[in-house]
Amino acid sequence: MPERRPFLPRATWPGFLLFFVACLMQPAAARDIDVRSLTSRIDAGRFVIDALLDVRLTRNTREALDNGITLQFVLETRLLRPRRLWWDGELSNDARRFLLSRHALADGYLLGEVGGDRQQTYKRLDEALQALGTLDGYIAGVIEDPQPPRQYRGRLRLRLDIEALPAPLRPIAYVSPSWRISSGWYEWAFAR
Repeated sequence: MPERRPFLPRATWPGFLLFFVACLMQPAAARDIDVRSLTSRIDAGRFVIDALLDVRLTRNTREALDNGITLQFVLETRLLRPRRLWWDGELSNDARRFLLSRHALADGYLLGEVGGDRQQTYKRLDEALQALGTLDGYIAGVIEDPQPPRQYRGRLRLRLDIEALPAPLRPIAYVSPSWRISSGWYEWAFAR
């Protein structure tokens, strides 16, 4: 009967474990999306946000965009009712998706909302990214609350959706920090 051999020889286990721990201990990447300014209000039962986000692409994402890969960004917003002794109550939860792509014939970049009927063309990438990060009178939800609180808490996050990438590119995007483009959750409080 032949002798069974382990999958990895014992001599390679310390090197494998050292590599695994080194991957886990890598420092967090700097934010590629920064919230520069943000104001919000409740207007006629709608949660309205005015914000300016600074969106930057990494070298890998820009290269993919220039080679015909469409990038999908998700803008998530939440409106919360603060509570003292319990979790905050959620009054509104909204997510919208935006597509950014390179248009070779027009020699520019297309930006549009998924399910929307309008796309805007920009000659330069920085103009398209600026438009993506500009929220002017953005309606982030409708609030139907018979007893509105005095104070609200808002949350906002803009991120690249790795799940929307083409299937062959997803495994690379999952393990590479250069594909994790996100603002993280930005929180603020405001009064009605």
